[in-house]
Amino acid sequence: MSATSPVSTELGLMRELVAEHMDAEGALTLDAGRAAIFLKRLHTLRELAANMEHELGVHRIRASGRASSGVLEDLATAELHDGLRPDTVIRPAFGGKRR
Repeated sequence: MSATSPVSTELGLMRELVAEHMDAEGALTLDAGRAAIFLKRLHTLRELAANMEHELGVHRIRASGRASSGVLEDLATAELHDGLRPDTVIRPAFGGKRR
């Protein structure tokens, strides 16, 4: 199986593997080698789906443009403020004298 195979192709190959090893009553019997192939393909499909979900999320954020970046910035700012004490002063250190 190649890393660039589309999900639908991999699902079709898994379906064929199951169909080839199913008896008349519908029981599936796989030897250890075939079971390993099936599990490897299933694992790869899971990774492909996760990658696709991640990519889709990125595209949705990009598509919504500035509004999303503003929301993300507000969330990040809120997280930063939640982690700081009210009396905390942040001073930049640009290579001057150390305190």
